[in-house]
Amino acid sequence: MKPHLVEFRGRPAKPTPKSYFLYWTGQAPQAFDHHEWFVSTGTPGQFRRYVIDYYGLDDLTFSVDARPAVDDFASLLARTMNVFDSLRGRVGGVSKVDDKIARFESVD
Repeated sequence: MKPHLVEFRGRPAKPTPKSYFLYWTGQAPQAFDHHEWFVSTGTPGQFRRYVIDYYGLDDLTFSVDARPAVDDFASLLARTMNVFDSLRGRVGGVSKVDDKIARFESVD
């Protein structure tokens, strides 16, 4: 069974702790929408919840922050690995995104 969207919940009036913290510290505008997506893992009866925050940057641009919700150890591990990859990119100058772009640009 392939992973697929099982359930979708829109929660615009309920900000996530991360979006609230980023807004409160002045690092991001206030999130204008919040969604939760429940995606099957490919194993029958199992799913993973993803949290998506939407930020309006100006009249024509918005930013999306999507991440696994911290509901279990596997989700916590995935979030932790993303943080370490981000730090590796800042310290070493290369991130997974840079790596993927470089590989994409080198394909003929």
